[in-house]
Amino acid sequence: MARFQGRTDIGRDRALADLAAGLPPAQVSELTELLDIELGIPLGLLRGDDRLDVILAPFPLGNPFSWLWAEGALEDGISEINYQLKLRGVTLERRPETVRDLFAVWCRKPAA
Repeated sequence: MARFQGRTDIGRDRALADLAAGLPPAQVSELTELLDIELGIPLGLLRGDDRLDVILAPFPLGNPFSWLWAEGALEDGISEINYQLKLRGVTLERRPETVRDLFAVWCRKPAA
C-alpha cells in the first residue's frame, strides 16, 4: 500500500461513481470483487487515471522475505486478472492502460 501513501480513501461509492459511470452494475460488481480479492487494494484509493503499469509494477526488493510474499501475491493477482480478461475476449491490442480503461474494457465499452 506504499504506492498509495498520502492518498485519501474516498470510499467505495464515490470511487465507483467515477470509475464505473454508465457501466452495467453486474459487470462492475464482478470486476470490483476480482480486484478486491486479487489485489487487495481498497477501491476508494483508486482513481480513474491511475496507470495500471504503475499500480501493478514489481515491488522494490527491500526485505527479501516480505518481497517474496508480496511480489508472489501481486503476480498471482495480475495473472488472474489477465486470465479473466482473456476469457472475456480482450486481446493484447485492447489491453487497458488506466483503471478507468480496465472498467470500460471489462464491460466492453470503449473508454472516453
